[in-house]
Amino acid sequence: MVKNGYTDITKRSLAECKRILNDAVINDIISKNVALGIKAPKFPKNERKPLSSIQDKKVFELALKHKYGLFILILRYCGLRPEEAVALTINDIDLNTHKINIDKAVSLAKNQPVKKPTKNLKNRKVPIPDFLFELLKNRLSYCNENQIQYVFTKETDKKSMLTKQALKSHLNSFLNQLNKNSSKEDLITFSYYQLRHSYCTMLYYAGIKIKKAQELMGHSSADMVYDIYTHLDEERENADELINNYISSSILNIDII
Repeated sequence: MVKNGYTDITKRSLAECKRILNDAVINDIISKNVALGIKAPKFPKNERKPLSSIQDKKVFELALKHKYGLFILILRYCGLRPEEAVALTINDIDLNTHKINIDKAVSLAKNQPVKKPTKNLKNRKVPIPDFLFELLKNRLSYCNENQIQYVFTKETDKKSMLTKQALKSHLNSFLNQLNKNSSKEDLITFSYYQLRHSYCTMLYYAGIKIKKAQELMGHSSADMVYDIYTHLDEERENADELINNYISSSILNIDII
């Protein structure tokens, strides 16, 4: 499992082994849990790259007309985690203040979602971009007319939250449509969390300060936002050119004797 990079299943398997052996100790089957000293292997973190401007445009254009597009747009332009978007109810969308209230999420460890607090245990409000307002208004109107509590629901049961499998199916459906006429070299693939990464990148280019970006992203610390902002600063800043420009302008102002 380690060799094949199965991060989650490796950690879960080790935790389950420890639990079984611990139960065996409690029931006097064995005298010691020999797995306690075994630490979960560390896997290199996958770099979540934001969408390129060309990819972003294609995703945006399709999302405006795709049946699962609103979910994609909420993650991309409001920065929600998928498990936060799944838990959204119609009461969380405030059209008067143009805000989305995020005060809960779901656990997707198993297929069926289970409600839980947000990741940092805090509530937050994120702005609804102007272009999303009418789309959300129409969705809320539909939900109210049909007595649907959740903003996003299953195809087979319009009053139930999305499951883990439904999330995968929806993303695959969107990507298949997105890449329908694309060559192998032009295929666009992304995860739900890459859309969130793109949101953070958007905050950077919009001039949002790190502390505010942390608040909007719902992080318990600013470390992750700081890393993204620092990386973007380095990409944006051509040190060689800046240094040479400064030296050149300084020399021009010096009277050479």
